[in-house]
Amino acid sequence: MILSVGLCIALGGLLPLAASWITAVLVAGIPAGFLIAAEGSLAGLVLLAFWHAGRQNRIDEDSHVAED
Repeated sequence: MILSVGLCIALGGLLPLAASWITAVLVAGIPAGFLIAAEGSLAGLVLLAFWHAGRQNRIDEDSHVAED
């Protein structure tokens, strides 16, 4: 749980604070801040959601309340 909270804070809170510095870096002529905002953070949050669902299923199985 601490890992998921930490990732949420990093992706949703700390990354926007570094936007001006990240935007100065160019990747293929596109500001890195745009790439991270458009694709990187969304992909990270989707991966986090799937990881959390898998972890919750494991907890449910251990508690004998899993769905069939």
